[in-house]
Amino acid sequence: MTKKQISWIGFLVGILLFCISLFRETLFINSYFGVYILIFLKSASILVLGYFFARIININPIKFLIIGVCFEVFIRLFMPQAYPLNQRVEKIYKYPALRNTLQPITNYVQNIARNIGSDMGSVQYLETGSRYDSELFYTFEPSKFIFKHIDFTNEYSINSKGARDDEQSLQNPEIVFIGDSFTTGLGVNQDESFSSRVEKALQKNSLNLGVPSYGTARESLLLKRFNLDSCKYIVLQYCNNDDNENRAFVDNNFKLTKRGEEDYKQAQIYNQLVLHYYPFRYTYSLFAKKILYSIADLMAKKEANKAQTIKPVNNPVVDFFKILQKIQGEYPDKKIIVFELGLFNTSGDFYQKLKKLIDDNQLKNVELVDTSTFINCEDCYYGLDFHITPKGHQMLADTLVSRLKK
Repeated sequence: MTKKQISWIGFLVGILLFCISLFRETLFINSYFGVYILIFLKSASILVLGYFFARIININPIKFLIIGVCFEVFIRLFMPQAYPLNQRVEKIYKYPALRNTLQPITNYVQNIARNIGSDMGSVQYLETGSRYDSELFYTFEPSKFIFKHIDFTNEYSINSKGARDDEQSLQNPEIVFIGDSFTTGLGVNQDESFSSRVEKALQKNSLNLGVPSYGTARESLLLKRFNLDSCKYIVLQYCNNDDNENRAFVDNNFKLTKRGEEDYKQAQIYNQLVLHYYPFRYTYSLFAKKILYSIADLMAKKEANKAQTIKPVNNPVVDFFKILQKIQGEYPDKKIIVFELGLFNTSGDFYQKLKKLIDDNQLKNVELVDTSTFINCEDCYYGLDFHITPKGHQMLADTLVSRLKK
């Protein structure tokens, strides 16, 4: 067997390792030992592929390794700069031809950076700060901890009832905030969240019940666990990633499909994989995400071609409205303020559709805020993470304060 043939066999082994680690992750996330094996496979696949590829193209493998390390460092350093670079290109007004040439490139680079940087762990699956819940799958638990991302590092203080708020907020709150990680304040310090800013501006006791990745369904059920006798306003935040949970909840006669503690433990174990760096993590993610998204695009096109044989897609705004009706029926004396925060940006589509449903059904005591008119400002969203920045929280708080004062 020639050296060239051996190199090709080695390269194919690298592809095999890569495919196993990419498409068979679930085989390894049943235990921490399995996660360590998976990490080894991810790193080893890049090393094996790089080593034998260098031999195939007649480059010294050591030199190629050095190039690979430099490429890994470059990805890590460049990721946070992708969004600002794209913003600068958008502002090239004097040379529209240059802008139109560069814009597709910087958009593509920004999307790649976001794909790599988005998978940095979940605060709701940390071993300190969260716990399994038989009804809601998980909740926060009383604790203090720090959560880190490339874009931010923040401390969390969870009170005795599992809310990211102080103990005083549990005492006769006048305003209660419910929502997902946007309401929780992922990406900002506790006193920078829009709920804290509203409380400070109005000098009214407020309670933040935001929990990451909750849909409107779980948010409505969490609300029932708290005494709302003193509450005058419920501030409800929606995100389009609530849709699957809301759909299942409505279809199941407003009951959650419960998940077991074993599922939660597996989610915690997998979270350990994405929380920590391992050799060539960013290089691996670059190729893995590209492959996965390419497959997803192909499947989406295939499904689109079969659209005429598929049942009409359910309307997520209608699902949300049905849950909103239920909340309003359970708390008829509370004013409910509703708004949307989208991933990386917010459109006005949800606002327009929900407004029509509310008007047509004459739903009372519900007020909408069209966040698309102000939240898409420069620096209101992070570059890699899809949450809003301290500036975004301030903009939202100012709007809510003006509404609540009325």
